[in-house]
Amino acid sequence: MKVRKSLASLLALLIGVQLWAQLPRSEDFHVRYSLSEAVVLSRHNLRAPLSSPGSFISRITPYSWYDFGVGAAELTMKGGVLEAINGQFFHKWVVSEGLFEENEAPSDDELHIYANSMQRTITTARYFCAGFVPMKTVTVKHEDLPFHMDPRFDLAFGDDISDREWAVISDEYDAAYGAEDIRKASEALQPAYDLLSEILDIKNSPAFRDGSFRGFNNHNSSIVCHTGSEAYMTVTINEARQAADALLLQYYFNPDPVAAAFGREMSPEDWRMISNIITVRDEIRFSSPFVQRYVSKGLREYISDALLKEGRKFTFICGHDTNILNVLKSMHVCEYSLPESIEQVTPIGCKLVFEKWTDASGHDFIGVNLVYQTAAQLRECTLLDLNTLPGIVPLKFEGLEANEDGLYPLDMMIQRLQ
Repeated sequence: MKVRKSLASLLALLIGVQLWAQLPRSEDFHVRYSLSEAVVLSRHNLRAPLSSPGSFISRITPYSWYDFGVGAAELTMKGGVLEAINGQFFHKWVVSEGLFEENEAPSDDELHIYANSMQRTITTARYFCAGFVPMKTVTVKHEDLPFHMDPRFDLAFGDDISDREWAVISDEYDAAYGAEDIRKASEALQPAYDLLSEILDIKNSPAFRDGSFRGFNNHNSSIVCHTGSEAYMTVTINEARQAADALLLQYYFNPDPVAAAFGREMSPEDWRMISNIITVRDEIRFSSPFVQRYVSKGLREYISDALLKEGRKFTFICGHDTNILNVLKSMHVCEYSLPESIEQVTPIGCKLVFEKWTDASGHDFIGVNLVYQTAAQLRECTLLDLNTLPGIVPLKFEGLEANEDGLYPLDMMIQRLQ
């Protein structure tokens, strides 16, 4: 996914208007519209690395990784605190908009909380609710047994794909990222690979010394797709992504930024270079439009149903960065940029927010924002409220024309979701 190079339009929007919760909304806007519902698709908050001790990332460095205090891929205590802060911010927003009263305990019809059946997503949803509705005991709905992927969040290919569709997937990948394109993309990441290698001191690692790993220098990556598995990348891009993921999580978790980079002083640009390894890898493996639609279909339908459900006021859906990525890609989101964020597509704990605004005539409109804690807010556990805002970027969609208030008619957005 490309990112927007200029923030001029957003900065212009911020000048001369009163701040109202998520986006700057003028008093005139609030005369003409009232918030009637919000649907939030969230990424889980700060987790431990996906790999366990003794795995690949522990063998490619002589250093010891930070102790996150939980098992591999599980939500950390800091992640829980950060998510409770998110919940409290959204609480203040919906109360300021009159959607709920202060200390109200919404009914189960009005409030719906749904998560993938993984520890990090279920627990993120529970922490969000602790801040969002402190006076209500909320049941987090999940469709499968814990630690089993819910089909709506699962990125794996099922056995329902026909031979013709497999041919379409193959052709689309070849058109977007053929073998030579992947090689060039990997070669373009070499400065990031080199920086990562220096930080990890790979040449003094156990894996390098025993010859089982020779560094991030194999650019012959490929996309592998088959039934029962997600699309994945081979060799260097995938290996570097594992290391980059662990290093970024360590940066958000470790209070000492130099220690987080194993003694190296890093600039925000350096961290973004490391993060870009992850961005490029996911851009390639989800570059097929068929795959984007296939893996996001269940969530897009769930969001659409929530926006149309009578009596519903707030829906919180907790999944993963790749869930948000593919929902946005399949909806043909326009290029965007995330100020003050290391990750430039779907940061830790970010939220894709669908706001439903109703005008005086009873017509419904949708505004769509990406809401995220900035890098500093993640590191420092900054408390958020209507004066100390998270990062908020309004999103636009190719082929859809918003009205003068930046809103889309509900039926237009439902059609795009479906």
